[in-house]
Amino acid sequence: MSIGFILLIAFLLAIPILIKYFLAFETKSLLDNLRECEEEVKYLSAQWRALEREQLVMRRAINQVSSQKRSARNRCEQLEQVQHAREELDMTWQSADVVAAT
Repeated sequence: MSIGFILLIAFLLAIPILIKYFLAFETKSLLDNLRECEEEVKYLSAQWRALEREQLVMRRAINQVSSQKRSARNRCEQLEQVQHAREELDMTWQSADVVAAT
């Protein structure tokens, strides 16, 4: 066997080993990338859940403000009715006082 033949066989045997190591390092790189992406997905998922909770809180706050606005409007209407009734009562008392004074 000549040296050239031995080097050729060594080179041909080295090719699969080099491919194996290349694929192993590439696989490790892809797995690291996958783990980073999974972490990002977890982070984005947590943000999404937080936004959903915030949306729920805002919806409840809006409903509460609407309810308070209706209650305030009802109280104002009741106060106006009471004031109107009081004014009518004052007028009847004043007219009764005028009649009693004469």
